[in-house]
Amino acid sequence: MALSDDEVREALQTAWSKAQDDKQKLSRLRDYLGGTQLKPKVPLNVDPQMHDLVRRSTTNLMRLAVDIPARMAFVEGFWQVDPVNGGVDLNPPEWGIWAQSGFRAQQVTVFKTSLTYGRAYVMVDPVDGVLRLLTTMDTVAFFRDPVNDRVPMFAVTTRTYPTGKCELVFMDDERIITVPTDNTMGNVFSPEWLDSPDVLVQEHQLGQCPVVSFPCHLDDEGNAMGVVEPLIPAQDRVNQSAFDLLVTQGYGSFAVRWASGMIGEPVINEKTGEPIKDANGFIISKPIELSQARMLVTEAPDAKFGTLAGTPVDGFVTALDNAIRTFAVMANIPPHSLLGSMNNLSGETIEAAMGQTKRFTHMLKVSWGESVTQLMGLVRRCYGFPEPQDAQYQVRWADMNDQSMAQIVDALGKASASLGVPGRGLWSRIPGTTDADIIKWDNMAQDEKLAENLDGTGTVVSAGRERITLDLFGGEHEPGTSGADSP
Repeated sequence: MALSDDEVREALQTAWSKAQDDKQKLSRLRDYLGGTQLKPKVPLNVDPQMHDLVRRSTTNLMRLAVDIPARMAFVEGFWQVDPVNGGVDLNPPEWGIWAQSGFRAQQVTVFKTSLTYGRAYVMVDPVDGVLRLLTTMDTVAFFRDPVNDRVPMFAVTTRTYPTGKCELVFMDDERIITVPTDNTMGNVFSPEWLDSPDVLVQEHQLGQCPVVSFPCHLDDEGNAMGVVEPLIPAQDRVNQSAFDLLVTQGYGSFAVRWASGMIGEPVINEKTGEPIKDANGFIISKPIELSQARMLVTEAPDAKFGTLAGTPVDGFVTALDNAIRTFAVMANIPPHSLLGSMNNLSGETIEAAMGQTKRFTHMLKVSWGESVTQLMGLVRRCYGFPEPQDAQYQVRWADMNDQSMAQIVDALGKASASLGVPGRGLWSRIPGTTDADIIKWDNMAQDEKLAENLDGTGTVVSAGRERITLDLFGGEHEPGTSGADSP
């Protein structure tokens, strides 16, 4: 049921306030993802070189924590299963809208946004009939049941154009209301915006709000959380450990050579040629220059030479490795992907190390797959596509396993030969196979089967003794005649 004008006004004001409150938190998550993070602690009164080490010590692992799961989740197809007739449509019309909207590439951004902020929002535009990714920082959605619903009761998003024009867009199950705003007022909401003659009201027939949520981690209270927020302490620990290591390398890891009882050459007055003396009558000496290219020699019997040992960096390296491993464990990604420790690792070991990442990604696929199904349902309503009774839908994810093609084909062949699984049912299990490939293979298989059953005259020989003649050039003929010989 659509909201009244007063309820819309109140909803817009509430959404505006909530968006302003959430922006600080979401901006912090965006900054950490981009590498703008809390600086390591620096001692007081340090030289400029120390501040340069602070900048170099930022080791941004957040990007990998988001990119690795997002790369392993790619929607390859969307199937429609008719349980009544037993048919499977590998290319339903709504899947074509997904491709036309550019979501074969845009879906990666959707999943990264969900992993970063906890939610991503995709809109089915009832006017243009295309899918649009909404900016999470500028979008607020309100759900009747935040735990179970993927489609909100209503949603509000802000659109900002390069010309500086700004609009508030309110969407519910019946209308889309576009409200021009005065962005010169800053973060203050003005109820007068709704009284403007430029307010645009567009009705739609979807019966639902045209927005679908893609949550990452969802608890039993409907609160969504991404992977960035819980990893912030671990990221700060990595940066501090990297800074400590750089400081030790730059200031204390090398041996310090010292000498005592030596006096440098006197400072000579250029006019008189005599040594210059200080106020106490002592000759002023030049500082002794120490470098690896010079050898110190002295005749002073009291002179002494020595070396101060450098600070061992092994402990700092170990601390940094441990911080990175802790980050990897918390992020559900294998430590070797961050440390590069691939020596003497077999394929089975690497596959086992990726197990936790695959289980985590599988959980995300289940959640996002439900959102994709809801999104395709809105597309069907938008275009009026027919839907079989009791139809079931399946999202097909691309196979991102690192197993060799020979191993996979061998396993699929054994499943077909030993377990009786139909060979065509295993086509989708071959890595890199698209729905277009499956349809093309099916057509080719039918053509080959037809060619095998044709005799030299273009006649199909059935399993029995009856013969069914096909005219390959058009027209119908009596059994025993060839279409190629027909006039």
